[in-house]
Amino acid sequence: MAGPRSIRLRSILAFVFLSMALYVGVLWVYLAIGVAGQAAAVTGRTTPIVQVMAALQERSADLSTAVALTARSVGADSASLAGRAVSVRVIADALGARLPAAPFADVPTAMRVPLARADQQSSRLKNVLVEYAALIELGRLPEAEARHHAADALLGELQSSLAAAQLAGLSSQLEGEQAFAAELDRALFVVALWLVGGLVLLSLLAALLWRRIDRHLHELDAGLQRVAAGELHMRLPETGSHELRHLAELFNEMTRVLRERAEQQGRFAAAGELLAGVAHEVNNPLMAIAALAEIRLGEPDVDPGLRDELEQIREQAARAGRLLTGLLRFVRAEAPRPGPVDLRAALTRSLDLLSYRFPLEEVEVVRRFAPDLAPALCDAMRVEQVFVNLLSNALDALRAVPPPRRITVETWVDEDRVCAAVADNGAGVPADVRHRLFRPFVSTKGTGGTGLGLYISREIARAAGGDLGLVPSETGGARFLLTLPRTEGRPAPVDGSGARHEAGRVLAPLAGLRVLVADDEEAIRRPVALYLTKRGAQVTSAADGQAALDVLTADPPDVVVADLRMPGMSGIALYEAICDRAPLLAERVIFLSGDLSQLAELGGDERFPSDRVLAKPVDLAELEICVRSVASLDPSGAGA
Repeated sequence: MAGPRSIRLRSILAFVFLSMALYVGVLWVYLAIGVAGQAAAVTGRTTPIVQVMAALQERSADLSTAVALTARSVGADSASLAGRAVSVRVIADALGARLPAAPFADVPTAMRVPLARADQQSSRLKNVLVEYAALIELGRLPEAEARHHAADALLGELQSSLAAAQLAGLSSQLEGEQAFAAELDRALFVVALWLVGGLVLLSLLAALLWRRIDRHLHELDAGLQRVAAGELHMRLPETGSHELRHLAELFNEMTRVLRERAEQQGRFAAAGELLAGVAHEVNNPLMAIAALAEIRLGEPDVDPGLRDELEQIREQAARAGRLLTGLLRFVRAEAPRPGPVDLRAALTRSLDLLSYRFPLEEVEVVRRFAPDLAPALCDAMRVEQVFVNLLSNALDALRAVPPPRRITVETWVDEDRVCAAVADNGAGVPADVRHRLFRPFVSTKGTGGTGLGLYISREIARAAGGDLGLVPSETGGARFLLTLPRTEGRPAPVDGSGARHEAGRVLAPLAGLRVLVADDEEAIRRPVALYLTKRGAQVTSAADGQAALDVLTADPPDVVVADLRMPGMSGIALYEAICDRAPLLAERVIFLSGDLSQLAELGGDERFPSDRVLAKPVDLAELEICVRSVASLDPSGAGA
């Protein structure tokens, strides 16, 4: 049953942002209507006052000039009187008609009466001045002088009216400014109150959101810490908003996948440990079988039919040993050690590891290896893991197609890259999967695959400086191309065998060479000692490490051949004791083992060279070559 639907977190955040926009918008509208409107009113009141007062002041100034001319006309000669009369008439004519009524309608009421009176007085004064000029022109001087006195009185009245109008205007302007100041104070109070209220509401909203989110984030943080500590059964409650619930679902899915992968990894690790013990226990009898067969083959009077059977026994024992060694090498997790690698040899080992599946599933393997292939720079074990994964995928894909089934493996060099391809003639990769084929947990095998093989393989290739990709195939199936950087140098052996194969060469006897063979398995110790004795060496046998240490203390040998895994004192402990007591002899110790991973306790190849490590079952002729190498003997038997 589905739970109640919850509001999406993004919807809540959208609502918050819209609320903030509305909040700011309301404040702006208030300021625009209240404060800005009041400021516009003050400006609208001031403008007509200034216009009317300026016009009347200018008119008053002109009339004052004209009245001053009438005052200076008394007692002047006729020519001067005529000139002044013309000036007075010009000034009076320039004053024009009365001011228009429009500005008076916009001025404050208190100013209208004195302004109207001043306008009337200026008009009367203009008329008196015009009469004065006419009387002067007619020569009626006494009447003109009377008009001068009337003009002077009207000018005083006009100035008094203008002063009263100005006082009324200033009072009205002061009232408007006071009203504006009050409105501004009110606006500041409202804005402050609005901001405080907004901050309070925003804080409350943030607190609510934080309470809604913080608990889930705290649970997620605690869950991640517990997962990092190894608690893969950790689950988060799938509650909260849509996004938080989805995040919890993803977290739970992640822990489920990690838990399954950890269980698989645990099984793989357990299988690896089990395989290590089994490999050692199986390789010992395999070596005993191969050694006994080889000793019998060295006898000249062996029946030809029996010789063929003994050859098959030796070859099959060696083949079984190679398979066990390859399996052990494949499941062992080791730190990467990049170096020169022969991709042909890596492909061959991978094919050998899966060789049992080819005849069962009717699959033909076509090898197209380039001659003189340059080595690639990578880790041998990891690139072998890539090849095993690609070959396994090809085998799985071919199950769905009828025979003939074919896998083609190729190697070649492309400039500074060494290339290897694995192709099959199956149905190919579906188109809807190709673009995400190398993503984690993407599989075309349904529940039968983990979806990690190709992802890990590509990561291995890229970590080595190369790449792995799906490329077009002529057969229509899948074709994967691995490219790795080209390098120089000789590829190091990875099968634990560093002996130099000299098949077909007749070696001189090991006359006089003293060899100590330490192995807890008599079935191995006896044929090895017998073979070396037949080759002329003086062989002393020891059933464990302590017995070998006692022998080499009493009579130091030239070469020590020791098993890695022995009861009591192991081969590693024996080697450490030899390093302390006889450092020169430590350089002539040869290890035999069915589980070469134990060499990690010695520091691997850094402390113990690979040419002194032989993987069981070992060919006795190969052992002899290794003994000669560490003893510094040439094939003729002469000492170094």
